[in-house]
Amino acid sequence: MIATIEAVEQKTALKPLVQYFDPHAVHTVAPGEMVHDYYGVPVWLMKEYLVSIGAIGVGDTNFQCGHCQMRVAAAERKRIGSLEIGGATVEFTGAADAIQAVLTQLEWKTLRCGG
Repeated sequence: MIATIEAVEQKTALKPLVQYFDPHAVHTVAPGEMVHDYYGVPVWLMKEYLVSIGAIGVGDTNFQCGHCQMRVAAAERKRIGSLEIGGATVEFTGAADAIQAVLTQLEWKTLRCGG
């Protein structure tokens, strides 16, 4: 017996891992109000992730995806014993619903398993 496996495009919307905002509330997120650190994800990879979900680069560190603006920088390095870990810090501003949509996609890309 020969089995054939075909790729199937995902048609359903991603469900958020975390719901940061009430989906019915109208809220604008101010600069500095929502900042996330993504340890283990270097800045260059975070930029690729943002572009892959539809964000447009505005300069070297700023991105726009609809009514969501993001600023990417290197995260403060963390030390655990002799291990040093870096990553990316992303500051989100703009419409809460647009930020939630970006975070929903970004969470699935940055999901890491321990081991």
